[in-house]
Amino acid sequence: TKSHKQILHLCIMGGPCRLETGGRLRKAGPACTDNFQVRPFEFQGATYHSCEQAYQALKYEPGSQDRDRVAAIRPNVGETDSAHGMRCWNVGQRGRAIREDWDAAKVGAMLAVNRAKYAQHADLAADLLATGTAAIIGGASTSWRFRGEDHGWQRWNGLIQTLIREELREPEDRADPGLLEELLAEVAAYSAGGAAEAGAGTDHGAVVGGQITDAPSQAKHAPSQAKHALSEAKPADPACLLGDVRDHGRRLPRE
Repeated sequence: TKSHKQILHLCIMGGPCRLETGGRLRKAGPACTDNFQVRPFEFQGATYHSCEQAYQALKYEPGSQDRDRVAAIRPNVGETDSAHGMRCWNVGQRGRAIREDWDAAKVGAMLAVNRAKYAQHADLAADLLATGTAAIIGGASTSWRFRGEDHGWQRWNGLIQTLIREELREPEDRADPGLLEELLAEVAAYSAGGAAEAGAGTDHGAVVGGQITDAPSQAKHAPSQAKHALSEAKPADPACLLGDVRDHGRRLPRE
């Protein structure tokens, strides 16, 4: 049984990332920064309904029943994105065929599936670009220990969204020209050794610069698509940016 202290330390997973400008009070970012957002996209030959679903599936060996079980989850009629994401998360905790390289590959996997989502949904890329230069901070989430250091999705989710936002911008539009390289280096440093552990030519996806990639051609064209969508988009509704976070108070014991 869990002690009262352990129960108090259960993690509360949140929805969208938070935005912070000039040290001011954080507000909820657009829905696209929530890994539980339901927007179908293709990745490595499969259709996933959210980044969380793809991430949980990629945790398992290709062709395994565990991966197929996660990939088969479909949103129910009237189901919230939060509820669907939690079903994916729960199923993802029960499998046995976890990849040997998963600890090293997990950050790159989350980056890769988010890249795929944005590459296939120009409106979401435009929403992310519309956050401007605001700092993106992940919501409360799970944590883990890797190579003797503590890591948490609260930090990595914010970093991933910031990294993709920089990739979507044209080079001349980047306020901090060195930021993208710094973020890529940080992901690569975390994932160092992931390519060797996964092995060349596996079905896990290519590991480039410490990141798992799937469709580089899609990522290459994402910036122009996003800029086009952004040019035609109406100004963001403040109510939309604030979002409804009441649905995201989920108490969880582990990743």
